[in-house]
Amino acid sequence: MQRHASPARRGQIQFGETIMVVVVIVFILIVGIVFYFNASKASVEKQIRTADQAQSMTVVNNILSLPEIGCDPSVTTGRCVDLLKLKHLAGQINCGSSDPTSRYYCSLFGAGLVTVTIVDAPPASGPTSFLFYNSSLPNSTATDSQFRFTTVYDPVGGEQLFAYFNVSRYQQGVTFG
Repeated sequence: MQRHASPARRGQIQFGETIMVVVVIVFILIVGIVFYFNASKASVEKQIRTADQAQSMTVVNNILSLPEIGCDPSVTTGRCVDLLKLKHLAGQINCGSSDPTSRYYCSLFGAGLVTVTIVDAPPASGPTSFLFYNSSLPNSTATDSQFRFTTVYDPVGGEQLFAYFNVSRYQQGVTFG
């Protein structure tokens, strides 16, 4: 003879099933929220990197388009930068000073680090680098470097050299996770 569960026992089983269904639904929701947060985080970080790369290229383009460091058109053809003028300008920029000229260049270039590396240096010395610009923010970190190649005219040697600008931007406290 088969014994049937009492109505109270049947109610307890149905109540337990309902609780298990709610627990499974909550678990699925939590997994979905975590997945969505991670996907959003990756998307925001990618957008920040893309914007930073664009800003770095803007800085280099601003430097290369400065008429005060351009080559004399009678000496060279094409777009290039005069090495002596570039080094002189690098020595004039001090973002910590109240000099209007320095403030202008610091606002034009923003927070970043720019070095110039001359690749076509004499073989004995190898590539030479010098610091063109450095303006950091408090509690900031440097981002990935961006490179831009150009020609640099050396008026002392009378030759055009191959060089590149290395730009790193500084960002303040944007961190995730």
